[in-house]
Amino acid sequence: MIRLFISHRDEYKRQARELADELVEYGISSFVAHESIEAGKQWQNEIMLGLETMDVMLAFVTDNFVDSVFCNQEVGFALGKGTPVTSIKLERADPPGFISSFQAMRGNISDPASSVGDVFKLVADAVGQGDKVVDGLLQAFVEAPSFIDAQERFNRLADVTTSLTRRQVKRLVAGFNQNNQLYGCYYLRYGGPRITTFLHEVSDRSYDLRDHQLVKTS
Repeated sequence: MIRLFISHRDEYKRQARELADELVEYGISSFVAHESIEAGKQWQNEIMLGLETMDVMLAFVTDNFVDSVFCNQEVGFALGKGTPVTSIKLERADPPGFISSFQAMRGNISDPASSVGDVFKLVADAVGQGDKVVDGLLQAFVEAPSFIDAQERFNRLADVTTSLTRRQVKRLVAGFNQNNQLYGCYYLRYGGPRITTFLHEVSDRSYDLRDHQLVKTS
């Protein structure tokens, strides 16, 4: 999954976590200090690990964001490392310092999770519309916990995918055949079936559904 570091003021960690929870649906795993740190672990070490392993940063820009030494250092770390930095403007203040030159999307501080679709597009553009984005959406799809999630996550994957590598096809097929919320999903099994039509369109392999399992035919 895409590893996102959400830089935020501590008093807004609940809103940051709510957005992070919604981003899981899009194949994005978010680090939200201190919500992402297990009890007993050194929080500064865990934050450094999150910074060192992130693919992209999201600055959770509130009016007091610039007053935080840690937020400023986190953004500086990302810029120095060459990691893409994106911003969501939640109050009146604009992104500070060097990230002011990048366009920030607007969000609602009372419900930032309502902007999850736009945040995904922002993050996807920042990391590049390549294998990393598809891998994240694919991972979210094969882990769908319900029929509704299976339909929604499949549509997100299909909307941005023009081709799959053989590795990605293998991951999709194995995940589909092991998850009863996928192979039992009416939406995927009919209308073509949608799942086999999709695989035919984005890969050099063809599959049939036999006893609710994807089986390669060519």
